[in-house]
Amino acid sequence: MKISSEELKDRSSWTLPQKIDHSLGVIDQALSFTDGNAYISFSGGKDSTVLLSLARIVKPNIRAVFFNTTNEFPEIYRFIKDVDCEKIQPEMNLKSVIAKIGFPLISKEQAQYIREARTTKSEKLRELRLNGRKGNQGKISNKWQHLISAPFNISEKCCYHLKKRPAIQFEKTEKLMPIVGTMATESSLRMQKYLKTGCNAFEMVRPASYPLSIWTTDDVW
Repeated sequence: MKISSEELKDRSSWTLPQKIDHSLGVIDQALSFTDGNAYISFSGGKDSTVLLSLARIVKPNIRAVFFNTTNEFPEIYRFIKDVDCEKIQPEMNLKSVIAKIGFPLISKEQAQYIREARTTKSEKLRELRLNGRKGNQGKISNKWQHLISAPFNISEKCCYHLKKRPAIQFEKTEKLMPIVGTMATESSLRMQKYLKTGCNAFEMVRPASYPLSIWTTDDVW
């Protein structure tokens, strides 16, 4: 379901009780869509902690799964000991990913652009990464272009190996759909994704639910 930017702006201005009611409805729809076969992607951070609290109002025994990136703060690991959640270990740890694939510097988007500029055989793609489209879309920021010649590898793929791949494998094995605590305001990519699908992205190749999409960090706190 496509959402306009005006609709997102309006929903983002709702009161916290309105947003809570909306999120509970989104979770209920996700559980109905999957016949209850959904789980909470739980990072141990504030957003997923709020999400889990809401989800267990709708379904008290919903499964929560912590995908251990091996790169969390010690406080996170201490916190999740007291949370009813399952722990999944990746096949590679952060040290191995950095050694084999590269450092995840700046942001996923910029790290991807730098990796592509360094490795692509397409002059068209390299030109896009260096100069961008209208409005600098797809461009490596000027202040980071020096990293193209850095004496080490740079890549956005650590998240794939440490979190996304283990999650996909878990979902296929357990036949569960993820419910995720991301917000549209966190990045332009997440905003564009929300505008295309709304909170419940049931039509995607990998269906998922994002009940906190219209929330802000202040709402979470």
